[in-house]
Amino acid sequence: MLEVTKVGDGSYTFTWVQPDGEKIDYTIDYTGGEWLISDFKGNKWAFTGDFLCPSGAWIVAGDFGKLIESITTMEIECPIDRRCFNEDRIDKSYEVVKLPKDNVEEDRGDVDCCCMELVLGGDSSNSWENDITPIWIKLGTDNSGATFVLKKEGEPTYYPLQIKPIIRQPNAYYAEVNWGEVLNYDGAGCYTLEIEYNISGITGSVLWGKYELRPYSIQNAMYTARVRAVFNSYFYKEEIDFTDTNMQGTLRFAGMIGRRQPNTEIDNIIYGNREMKSVTRENLNTYEITTDPLGECVLKPLIELYLLHENELYISDYNFHNHSYLYNDLPVILEESADVTYYDWSRKASLVAKVGDKVKNNINNFK
Repeated sequence: MLEVTKVGDGSYTFTWVQPDGEKIDYTIDYTGGEWLISDFKGNKWAFTGDFLCPSGAWIVAGDFGKLIESITTMEIECPIDRRCFNEDRIDKSYEVVKLPKDNVEEDRGDVDCCCMELVLGGDSSNSWENDITPIWIKLGTDNSGATFVLKKEGEPTYYPLQIKPIIRQPNAYYAEVNWGEVLNYDGAGCYTLEIEYNISGITGSVLWGKYELRPYSIQNAMYTARVRAVFNSYFYKEEIDFTDTNMQGTLRFAGMIGRRQPNTEIDNIIYGNREMKSVTRENLNTYEITTDPLGECVLKPLIELYLLHENELYISDYNFHNHSYLYNDLPVILEESADVTYYDWSRKASLVAKVGDKVKNNINNFK
């Protein structure tokens, strides 16, 4: 066996202990670009080869002719600024960051090639009269940065878009485009929302969405419906934790929300005289979200964002033919999966989904 002792930078002593217990001392030094092994009699043997550090096994010439046990870099260190052939490996971990996905579609000649979302801006304190568009990005830890850019007809706007940190997610940021404020700064028109980024040295830009901004009026809102959501959960697909962020967003689409069904739960009791009386009555209201045939730029966020990730969901309808005109940011929760209908020879699709009252308090009990 070996007993190894470091006596200086690039200099070691080791003792070979033979099976009979006799100890033979050796020294090993790095001089003149090579390792030299010396015995106690002053005999030296140069260790030649491609290795800059002692490694492997040596045959000691002379009277002994013994095979010295392997000395590896686990037992002796390399000189400073010298590379070992058999070196200890160091584990390193690297953060994997997904680059933003561009929403620009390939032009295949379809007449409906340009999908655009209608947004309305209003000055009223009524939340259902003003639309909000959220945007977010997750960055890397090294040399990363991003800017959200709102443009009107290709030119940067005057609207001061405020970037905020996502509270529970390091190096992640979001912003909310308040279209009522945009209307005051830049007026109605066609807008694009983009992300310009530098993530771990990779630069680029992606289109988040295209929007047509109009001032709010019931005439401009006619034949549309809208969902508004507050996001406070973990998006597993994007690995972003929005907990405590309270990010808001709205999505306006051509369609209708209504067709309320009371779904009354009935509990009666029959007395001994065969008289029946009420014990409990409860209306478990449901509402139907129905869209017109829509492009993917509107239908996809409705399915994959607003009906999937919402922590609070509110519905509004603006149709003149609706049974009720009081669906104004009514709090609801999704109760049945959305059903999508596709059409032959068309890129558009329509959706039907069922939501119910967020608070189930429309109940009557016999006391």
